[in-house]
Amino acid sequence: MTVKERIKTIQDAIDQLQADISGFDQDFKYYKILIHDLCVSPMEIRLFRCQNDGSYVLVNSTFVNLLDCYSEENLKDDFFEAEFEYLIKKGSRKETVGELEKIEKLFGV
Repeated sequence: MTVKERIKTIQDAIDQLQADISGFDQDFKYYKILIHDLCVSPMEIRLFRCQNDGSYVLVNSTFVNLLDCYSEENLKDDFFEAEFEYLIKKGSRKETVGELEKIEKLFGV
């Protein structure tokens, strides 16, 4: 495999990852994922919670370097922890907690 072919393979994988990430929250009701620029590395990932009035509030943000091996260290340990604590303290519905768990699983944490 030539260097040019290897670069194309890597770029195709990054393009697919970006498409997957940008579309996986389309069916979510309680959370949204925002990635301002899918073409930079590290890529900033922002998690927003939907408020009762339809507005969104920023829960957390983190950076993922697409060129590093993906590991749990890419997402800080507290990226989801504080939000789970908030939901439990607030007595949120199971659907809301379930959606956050789905996001956590999608990121492989």
